[in-house]
Amino acid sequence: MARAEVRQTIDGLKRPTAAVVKPGGTAVLVTEAPVRGLGLALGEGAVRRYSIRQDGSLADGELVVAGLDGPVGLTVLRAPVGPWPEGTLVVLVGSAAVSDAEGRPVREAALLRIGLQGIDPVEGSLLEFLPLGPDSAAAGALGHPVLGPTGLASAGDGTLYVADSGAGGEVLRPSATGRPGIWRLTPGLVARLFEGGEAAAEFIPVNNIPGGLYFDRDRDALLFVTSNSRGPSGGAIFRLGGGDFSGRTPLETLAHDLRALNGVVVTERGQVIAARAVGELTTPRSRLRGRNLRLRPDEALLSPGQPAVWSRGGASFLAVPERAGDRIRVFRLAGNL
Repeated sequence: MARAEVRQTIDGLKRPTAAVVKPGGTAVLVTEAPVRGLGLALGEGAVRRYSIRQDGSLADGELVVAGLDGPVGLTVLRAPVGPWPEGTLVVLVGSAAVSDAEGRPVREAALLRIGLQGIDPVEGSLLEFLPLGPDSAAAGALGHPVLGPTGLASAGDGTLYVADSGAGGEVLRPSATGRPGIWRLTPGLVARLFEGGEAAAEFIPVNNIPGGLYFDRDRDALLFVTSNSRGPSGGAIFRLGGGDFSGRTPLETLAHDLRALNGVVVTERGQVIAARAVGELTTPRSRLRGRNLRLRPDEALLSPGQPAVWSRGGASFLAVPERAGDRIRVFRLAGNL
């Protein structure tokens, strides 16, 4: 059985949700999305940066930006997209389930800022915001808004992929109807939206609630997982060649019947690793089954989110944010991974 050994534990975070490696492999960026009451805490989200040392471990973290509304995913652009230059940090923020400073649910749809927030990765200053929630141009063109975002990824050309549970709109004023699935936003489409035009994103429905996303640039494929435990497809790992939503490329099932999954990555060697909500890491095996990695020490992760993976000196490392543990675990992966 393949192994993953804990090499580092970073405590003191506030519900870390997702991690991503900067292009060039110099640092890991992590989102924090604290909860208050029954929803994400408005204005208390943040992004932190951890430099990667030569031995693969992470240095002390530094705050990049604070004051965000429930950031649940992030990516770094490798090409300019609309007003965002190459290298921009794009963060997926907002939700239909947010709470104010007193812990009361925010019901007014007009007060929600659901969408993509551009951030200067050096200064931490806020750049342009692209709304995707109720009453946004993007929602009007597609026919439904993003309501419960769950993941974000980007291709090398800057195409953005947004996963949405589609849940929570029935309690808003006015009510809104979402759809679980994945949005595909090309650079040209994003530019038109920023210019004030209406442009419809491509969309694929995902009936079992999409979880984390990962774009495997080495193999030109989008991977995503499902986070609904009902039935075999409710805990599955999927791969779509080229991230193509046209229907010309078949959607490949790598594994299923794994119960709810929260995130997925691909190592340099091409090994797919998914984070299970029950606190395990698993890899696809034959006959669409999964095999859990042997964790050392042998203890369950506490509600793992979207991981990040990198290599140093021929070894692969995996950073797993633990939402319920308020920490990041850094694993050194066995050589066959």
